[in-house]
Amino acid sequence: MLGLKRFRDGEQGIGLVEVLVALAIFAAVGVVFLMGLQTSGKAVIISQKNVTAEGLAKSKMEEVKGVGYLAGVSAYTENITAVPSDLVAQGYSFTVIVSPLPDPPYDDTNIQKVTVIIYHSGEEAFRLEDYKVNR
Repeated sequence: MLGLKRFRDGEQGIGLVEVLVALAIFAAVGVVFLMGLQTSGKAVIISQKNVTAEGLAKSKMEEVKGVGYLAGVSAYTENITAVPSDLVAQGYSFTVIVSPLPDPPYDDTNIQKVTVIIYHSGEEAFRLEDYKVNR
């Protein structure tokens, strides 16, 4: 009977305003938590896209470097494998651009600038530049 005695002594228990304030605080904390989850999810997706694009660019650059030096070309297309089908399904593609170095002081016909551009859903996702030397 202690519980009944407490109410008889003038205590009213938890009021409606107190419950509403507690629910509002709980809801605010919940919203902040869910926004954090959403932001981290987006960050993971962006990170995965960047890692995939960088890996694909490095792979294609190594393939280009493995091909013999070809003077006077604007792209290396032979012996460069296509993008794997699982990455094509995700919207990845690439372009390899080869350009001679500009006029003097870099006028050297035995060096080419190779640029590998990775696209994701039609937009440039990663660009890797390096040089290929005729040895």
